Amino acid sequence: MLLITGVFISCSKSPRFQLLDSKHTGVDFTNTIVETDSFHVMSYEYIYNGAGVGIGDLNNDGLQDIIFAGNQVSPRIYLNLGDFRFRDITPMAQGLTNDQWYSSVTLVDINSDGWLDFYLTSTANEDPGKCKNRLWVNQGIGDNSSPVFFEMAEKYGIDLEPEVQLVGF
Repeated sequence: MLLITGVFISCSKSPRFQLLDSKHTGVDFTNTIVETDSFHVMSYEYIYNGAGVGIGDLNNDGLQDIIFAGNQVSPRIYLNLGDFRFRDITPMAQGLTNDQWYSSVTLVDINSDGWLDFYLTSTANEDPGKCKNRLWVNQGIGDNSSPVFFEMAEKYGIDLEPEVQLVGF
């Protein structure tokens, strides 16, 4: 009887999380995966593993911004405006397109300038040029009050996956 009472009391509390409509938040990212006759789970076993999400303060305003890595869609960057409202600032990342299959996102201040940068790892393409990892270095606030990013992975020497060598096997 005590257990049943506890269940009823716990169910009467308001939920901790609430689904907010994209019209309110401004976040409308969908990592859509389209299978074909030649590209499917049997030809690429990781097709439904998804991509990644990075959260960090990109413009140093104290609010956490969001970066979504995309597989068959372009990654997206959302600047937090407060009150669960975001603005899509993806065009501020020079060259960020959907021509690569990005598998993860990491935020780091790679050059210690006080501005968060972001690194996307890439995979799933027969063209080695489309498997390069990408690093967008934050240049600070631009003309439209948004951070501006330039792609610099090759300059930092982190555009390619390291070769794995098994020692002692």
